[in-house]
Amino acid sequence: MFRVSNVLNMLMTALLISTMGFANELPPPGEQTEAGRAFQIGNNLVINGEWKKAIKEFDRFLDKYSDSKWADDARYWQCHAREQLNENLKQVYECYSDFIRNNRRSKWVNDAQTGMVRVGRILIDQGHSEYKEELDDIQKHEEEEIRLVALVALAEVGDDRALDAIINMYEQDNSKEIRKKIVYTLGDFDSPRAFAKLRDIALNDRNQEVQRSAIHQLSNADRDQAVGVLKDIIDNSNVANIRRTALHALSDYSDSDMVDYIAGVAIKDSDHSVGRAAAHCLSGIRGSKSEQALGKVVKTARHAEVRRAALHAISESESEYALSILKATALGDSEISIRRAAIHALADVKSISTAPYLIDLYKSIEDPNLHRTILHTIGDHAKETEEARDFLVQTAIKDQNSSVAQSAVHALGHLLEEDAFPTLKRIMGETVHSSVRRSILHTIGDHGGPEARDFLIDIAINDDDASLANSALHAIGHNSRSSSIGALKRILKNTKHNSVRKSTIRRIAETRSDEAVEIIHKIIREDNDPDVRRSAVYTLRDMKRPNLVPTLLNIIRNNDDIAVRKAAVRVLGEIGTEEAQDALMEILNEKQ
Repeated sequence: MFRVSNVLNMLMTALLISTMGFANELPPPGEQTEAGRAFQIGNNLVINGEWKKAIKEFDRFLDKYSDSKWADDARYWQCHAREQLNENLKQVYECYSDFIRNNRRSKWVNDAQTGMVRVGRILIDQGHSEYKEELDDIQKHEEEEIRLVALVALAEVGDDRALDAIINMYEQDNSKEIRKKIVYTLGDFDSPRAFAKLRDIALNDRNQEVQRSAIHQLSNADRDQAVGVLKDIIDNSNVANIRRTALHALSDYSDSDMVDYIAGVAIKDSDHSVGRAAAHCLSGIRGSKSEQALGKVVKTARHAEVRRAALHAISESESEYALSILKATALGDSEISIRRAAIHALADVKSISTAPYLIDLYKSIEDPNLHRTILHTIGDHAKETEEARDFLVQTAIKDQNSSVAQSAVHALGHLLEEDAFPTLKRIMGETVHSSVRRSILHTIGDHGGPEARDFLIDIAINDDDASLANSALHAIGHNSRSSSIGALKRILKNTKHNSVRKSTIRRIAETRSDEAVEIIHKIIREDNDPDVRRSAVYTLRDMKRPNLVPTLLNIIRNNDDIAVRKAAVRVLGEIGTEEAQDALMEILNEKQ
């Protein structure tokens, strides 16, 4: 019996190859790609029934060409070849199952499912009842598919019995995918009953995907009928996702008759996600009426999220009316978050140079928080124009509010391209705010360059303000680490601030280099300042170098500074390893 089955399988394979055109999938040899030629080798082995060789050849093919258009073919034929070789049937079953799961769009899915059923039946006959439930589901799905095809065929020839059968099939406990296909079939009927059933499915089906499919089919029906039902769904469904889908379907009619209704949803709806969807739908309906409606939504919608959505939607129209709404909202709305949203939306208008509008807004507004928003928006959206650059420079220098002036510096950091350093250096010399000077140093560090680096080193060494010197040190770190250790050594040697020296030691330690270790050991031995020496000991801990415990023991036994020795003992305790604990015991025993 097995031999007969084997022969039948080989005949089925030959038939499958011929009917699917497997051997003819590839272009003529002279026109094939490298992947095509590699696949042809496995193809020929399958045709000849050389299953073991085919599996190995397709393994090589998939290793090299896993993204090829023939990859799914190769994976399917590997499963089929394993079945022909009568390999472990559970593994063959899983091979087919994995193929179906990962290659749902492949033309071989139906064949893989047939193979899966074929192998599963053998497994059940061998006593593996755990496969029965899955095979029953597959068979049920196949039967449903066959029935659905028959129903579609009846519908296409105009048989009235088809609609009753389709509705009856929907009422049965079918899978989601089958119900979705039934929905598409119902959409082909020009019948009040079919339309009523689609409405019922759109409102009541237990699965949202099926409901949304029904909504899309409703929108393909007679306009007057569809509009009424879509509004009914929007007004009465208790599922926000379904209501949003109906809104988008309604807006597809793209006429002004829809505007007032959709605007009313945006303004009054209790669900802000539905209101936002309505605002987005209005932006897709072109014309002055939809712009006026968006303006009304901006002013009167009950949810701030909807008003913000309307602001961004109206910015896409780029009309004078839209600009007037955005400017008026930025200037006078009662909610600060809405005014910020209007500023950002104004910057998104593509048809104009946004900088002049934003500068005018800045001059008309007194709120420092909004000033900062405008400055950041100019930095993010405006191109480097002379007007934008000069405005930001003057604001950074002259604004009495230090946080606003800092925002101007940050905006310049985004805006400036070439020749940034001279502009930033000029502000550094003219501003009265130390916080602004610190921001400038970080911005200079971001832009980099040899001239900027020398400037930062000079500040770190010579400036009388310790906080400013430290800011310069941190800004230097934005340059390449490998080239900065020389600069750090200069700062360590020459700066007038101990706080800068301690920060410099930490920065040197971050390089994790042998030279850094030597520098830190020298500081521990020789530096005149005890705070600096202690900082150097703690820096050794942070470097996590090998042989740290012996190094600390050496410091404890030989350094003249009691504070340094205590610091080394504390570091041993913080390390907490067995080696560190042994070292601490040695110290205790030595002192008894």
